[in-house]
Amino acid sequence: MEQYIKLVREKLEKILKHCNVHHEKLVLVGSVAVGIHIDTSDIDFVTAIDDDSRVQVKEKLEKYLEFRGERIARKTSTRYLFCMKYNGYHIDLNVMTKTDYDAIIQGMYTMKKKLSPQKKKEIISHKKELKEMNKINEYELYKNSFYQIYCPDFIWIADDEIIKNIAKQFIEAHKELPMWLQNKLSAEI
Repeated sequence: MEQYIKLVREKLEKILKHCNVHHEKLVLVGSVAVGIHIDTSDIDFVTAIDDDSRVQVKEKLEKYLEFRGERIARKTSTRYLFCMKYNGYHIDLNVMTKTDYDAIIQGMYTMKKKLSPQKKKEIISHKKELKEMNKINEYELYKNSFYQIYCPDFIWIADDEIIKNIAKQFIEAHKELPMWLQNKLSAEI
């Protein structure tokens, strides 16, 4: 997987360079970076750009990557989500402000450091189980709940109505989550 990640990073770097986009270092984030991925997991990268160049960067990157939308990053900011397929894998590139970039990288570092090998196995097992049962919304909420714990400033849950309803069910079913997280998730939906 490491070699493949290197190839993906090089491909994204070439696109960014070709588009003449000044950006921060591309950083691998998400389940692959933390070590809780399954075979169908996306490969997620983040980078940061100057806020005043966002519109130009979006227009340039849209020529080479599929623009998936502008998503809430934190309560006061948004990020652009681009994607591509590369050798059968789904690759996401999140383009965000430097402050958001720093926050997500710190959160991923903390998560990777604090999750025990046993907890990682449990997470992977449960993710596989949810996928096999075709419980896609529950899967998304489950995996995002861990990101929310270790990177609480970042908004991970999508604002789609179906996801919101499942989020309510998830919170109700997982009373073992810290109360602050239950409250934060409830406030988000």
